[in-house]
Amino acid sequence: MKKRISFVAVLLFVVALTGCVGGAGLAPKPIDEKVDVCANCSMTVMDNQFAAQIVVDAKTVDKFDDIACMAVYIVKGIALEGTCYVRDFYSLEWVSTETALFASSEKVMTPMNSGFVAFADKSSLDAFLAEYTGEEVSWADVMDTMKMRREMMSTDDNGPMGSEMMLH
Repeated sequence: MKKRISFVAVLLFVVALTGCVGGAGLAPKPIDEKVDVCANCSMTVMDNQFAAQIVVDAKTVDKFDDIACMAVYIVKGIALEGTCYVRDFYSLEWVSTETALFASSEKVMTPMNSGFVAFADKSSLDAFLAEYTGEEVSWADVMDTMKMRREMMSTDDNGPMGSEMMLH
């Protein structure tokens, strides 16, 4: 019985940490640059390769201007359980974080200067790494990096991080 409770506790912790779980019928929503603002930093969300979103249900969608903003939002514990989507860097198609491939590169200027970009397939990732340099990372790596940066900011002399992010 203790093993079952421990397994359930670990599973719940992982779901809470990622904030993103698959769900049938939770399709990504279009970006409206005239209306959509980042749920984390309040900047305008552009309809480009850096946008991200968490689709909670048919009416609740949190949109983000940068993959890192979505990760910070989840790390802060604000995100409701939903399906997380990122944009393929080249095709702009929406891809679930469960299947997306990620890269980190200082050569790409993302809205929050995180350098994180996403891909739908390995060939796109490889093409990006050949063109921009950088390294392949996982969604867990993105989350861990943003958690670490957030913790660094909260212990910095500048005080709590709030909606600001310490990036590259």
